[in-house]
Amino acid sequence: MSVTIGVDLGTTNSAVAFHDGSNAFIIESEGGKLLMPSVVAVNEDGSIVVGHQAERQARRDVRPEYVFSNIKRHIGQPYRDGEDYGRQITNEDGKRWFIGPNDMLYSPEELSAEILKALKAIAERKLGKKVTGAVIAVPAYFNEIRVEATRKAAELAGFNPKKVSIWREPELATLP
Repeated sequence: MSVTIGVDLGTTNSAVAFHDGSNAFIIESEGGKLLMPSVVAVNEDGSIVVGHQAERQARRDVRPEYVFSNIKRHIGQPYRDGEDYGRQITNEDGKRWFIGPNDMLYSPEELSAEILKALKAIAERKLGKKVTGAVIAVPAYFNEIRVEATRKAAELAGFNPKKVSIWREPELATLP
């Protein structure tokens, strides 16, 4: 049996929750923490680490330019001249890309997908069930382009597209 989780895909930290039919609870990440840093590190060999491990790597890494944070600020957003967020470029259609080791390019959607994959894995370990769906909270100011970019990140993370709902945070407050 598969389940659906709730995700707060945050700029600084992210969290995953589950509702068992009568109670909702936040699922603990590594070390019993309720929040996971929204940080992705790309290693020279192309391997990716996320969350607490990526944050620790950022503190000790000799190549911190390959540790990406604040990814949500860039999802669905074009690069604008004059912005300086480290190793980023834009392509012909204005899409923003992060530059990783060996000049590999990562879109904000791909990096956000890594965070979502990590949250999905935490939930699957804790619940002992396959996670296929998600209700993802995004900020009120996200326009449709940014909502669709978040939906794409969820699909890249392995969620069933038919079982993904994206809600703006104030809309969630109106639910019973």
